[in-house]
Amino acid sequence: MSCDCCGLGCGEVKCPLTLKNSNFEHYISEKSSVLENFNGQFHLKRSHNYYFQVQQQLFTLPDFVVFTTNQDGNIEIVSDRITPDLQLYLGVVKKLEMFWKIFILPEVLGRWYTRRCDVLVKVASETGICFCRGQKSDPVVSCANTECPYGFFHTACLVLDEASLPKTWYCPHCCRLSQFKRGRSTKSKQQLSEENQAAMLLDTICICNGKADLTAKLLECHGGNCDNGHYFHLNCLGLKRMPNNAKTTWKCLLCRKDVTSVKPTTCTSSSSNESTASEVSNDSSDSDTDIENTGTSTGTVDKYSALAKLTSTDYDIISDPAGWLTCYIIQEAQVLLQAANPALQGLQQPTLGCVRNFDVVTSEFIQILHTGNDHWVCISSIGCVPGTVGLYDSLFSDTISQEIEEQTNDLLGGNLVSLEFVPIQQQTNGSDCGTFAIAFATCLALGTNPIHVTFDIPRMRPHLLDCFKEGKITMFPIF
Repeated sequence: MSCDCCGLGCGEVKCPLTLKNSNFEHYISEKSSVLENFNGQFHLKRSHNYYFQVQQQLFTLPDFVVFTTNQDGNIEIVSDRITPDLQLYLGVVKKLEMFWKIFILPEVLGRWYTRRCDVLVKVASETGICFCRGQKSDPVVSCANTECPYGFFHTACLVLDEASLPKTWYCPHCCRLSQFKRGRSTKSKQQLSEENQAAMLLDTICICNGKADLTAKLLECHGGNCDNGHYFHLNCLGLKRMPNNAKTTWKCLLCRKDVTSVKPTTCTSSSSNESTASEVSNDSSDSDTDIENTGTSTGTVDKYSALAKLTSTDYDIISDPAGWLTCYIIQEAQVLLQAANPALQGLQQPTLGCVRNFDVVTSEFIQILHTGNDHWVCISSIGCVPGTVGLYDSLFSDTISQEIEEQTNDLLGGNLVSLEFVPIQQQTNGSDCGTFAIAFATCLALGTNPIHVTFDIPRMRPHLLDCFKEGKITMFPIF
């Protein structure tokens, strides 16, 4: 094809079957249309596969043409001159680089996908046990779940010591089932059950005048002759957890008002403060006489600020390959991440997780958690459906701990549906978990998926140190 301004050239011509009688206006309204109306002109859709095809053919096919005939048999065409799309090229180059690293390069260097495998495929035996589906042989251990799909396990496969096994043992598969998850304290459950059973004998309880049940968390008033319900729902009182003196001296509001004030022992206070101090003492102390508050003050707690200014000791920990990052270092990194992407939620002080005192998030978030076992992990809802959270753990052991689930559920206000492990790079020692957690969080905050990233481990700690000194966090070194 040729024109007066461009001369001779090549083009790609399409003859859509759905384009009838040259009715372009009707054609562009169909889902299968390759054209769209832009400022009164017909152009190729930038989201259509043909656009990506033409972009790769620009050196030979600069024009895209749609050909049709009308009712009289006359030819009508729509021609669109396609110019190079730099943003599209950049996106395609990233995908090509990833394809090269994951597929082409491993195949060229080591025939990763076409190498010959002479290992015979073992067919699982119908009478096999354990994850290996091998035959039963000593020593083995049985799962306490009678409906366990595996039944028995080789202690060698699970690296177990028979002497350290509890009397009731559940296999790694069954222990993740909700009916076999262990609570944090059996004694607390037993005491809670006794309180609920006592509350069931009453017609009504709490300030809501509701009926007690065996599952709700109830707080008992120790006021003696309490006429306000005697047992109270935590939700009705606006509490998230049991007070420290829940089993000893806690009293409801009406019973507190009946208690005569005690004279201060160390300093004086106004009469209004004495009443308030008595209430605070009942809420947070195990004894009304051991400690007495003679004044109160109110204020707000910033859950997103740094815990402390980093010192030379903290920098030494970061520089040490065996140094385990503290909560001060972790929060300092989260402060820099918040500055890098202010739209993100989460990034709250990790010390709030163990006491379940996170602010509830309402949109995409990133949060670094401490598991309680000298280990840091990163969680995020970026790219997840509502209620689902991704777990980025550099030392994953095939089981998500209950502590992580409870902290995540607290962050979501009790609306956690699923916590799913994301397959990412694993650490090679026992002290880099904090560094990896910060690196994963940095990827997510800066719009990079950690699944497709392989960090240069020896350069990670020096990079983190430079970020703190410069006051700005950037992507960690990758291959």
